[in-house]
Formats: sequence, C-alpha cells, structure tokens
Amino acid sequence: MQEPIKTTKAIPFFEVYVCLVSAYFSAILFMSNIFEKDSEVYQNMARLLPQMVWGGIAFVIALTLALGLLLNRRWLRVFGLVTATFLYVFLSPNMLLDFPTMSSGFYIITPIMSLLSIFYVRFSEL
Repeated sequence: MQEPIKTTKAIPFFEVYVCLVSAYFSAILFMSNIFEKDSEVYQNMARLLPQMVWGGIAFVIALTLALGLLLNRRWLRVFGLVTATFLYVFLSPNMLLDFPTMSSGFYIITPIMSLLSIFYVRFSEL
C-alpha cells in the first residue's frame, strides 16, 4: 500500500515582496522630505495628496498584507493586493515621466504581478 504524497504549502514570495516594498515606500515618505526634490514625479504626487497621506496608503498596504500573511486571512491578503494594484497602477504612468530609470520597470511589473497574485491567493493555502 502506498503512502500519500506529502505536499508542502506554497510560500507567497510576491506578496512578501509587495509588503516589504510598500513598507519601505511608507518609511521613505514618513521620514524624509522627498517631495521637496525638484522632480516632476514627486511634484505630480504632491498636487494630488500630501506626502504623509501617500505614506499612510503605503503603510496600510504593508500592514494589511503582513497581517493577512501572518494570520492566514485570504480576505486581508486580497484586500492588500487589490489596494497595491490600484496604488501602483496609479503611480506607474507618473513614474514613467522620468523614463528610463531603474524604478520604471518596478512600477510596470508590480501592479501586474499584484493583480496576478490575487488569483493565486484564491486557490492557495499558506
């Protein structure tokens, strides 16, 4: 008689990545005066919302994803990924103003992978 095959649970690398990047983004926005730089990207962001609000949005994304992963709550993970998708989709055209830069690729790939990760969350267990 054969023993059942043991399976390992998936590690959501991209969710962890978006969580860490969003935490870093929020820390930069909370602890520096980056919007005072003479950059068209930051000036456009400042026209819409104050720097601290952008930092708060990134912090909420990071916190939601971290709690969703730690508590294994799918709805928190999906909410964090949906919010991250919207944030980075919104920022991607703005970041392309300084194209090409190293961050241009990040702001194109991150919303696509966040969106794809939502489907992964629906069909995976931690």
